[in-house]
Amino acid sequence: MSVTLAAATLAGAAAVAAYADAKFHIRSDLAKGSLDPASPAAQAFSAERFDSRNPRPLLYHDIEAWAEQDQPGHLFLEFEGRKWTYAQFYADLQRIGNWLMKDLQIQAHEMSRSMGQTARNSSFSCSH
Repeated sequence: MSVTLAAATLAGAAAVAAYADAKFHIRSDLAKGSLDPASPAAQAFSAERFDSRNPRPLLYHDIEAWAEQDQPGHLFLEFEGRKWTYAQFYADLQRIGNWLMKDLQIQAHEMSRSMGQTARNSSFSCSH
């Protein structure tokens, strides 16, 4: 009986370890030599990007620049057979931002998150 219990315990432990490895990419991190997801290169990029002298550090600002001046007609995103140019994506981004501020009273500099399905007609909920 104790051999069966020991085998079941080992099998359970192996299953938990495999699940944890798949969910948290432990072997991948160990192979890279670190469990710290923020590499020095990523830290340097973030420090440069969010420097106090840079007034427009967010991806939103890049999309805005691309949509308004650099490449408004170029393809930005293709998903489930639908395509958006930079200008179209920026217009949708503005529409959603206005909806958050006007209908849900999300204020400037207030954090919010969205939850929804990845489909064309997604339903979103925001919390702050």
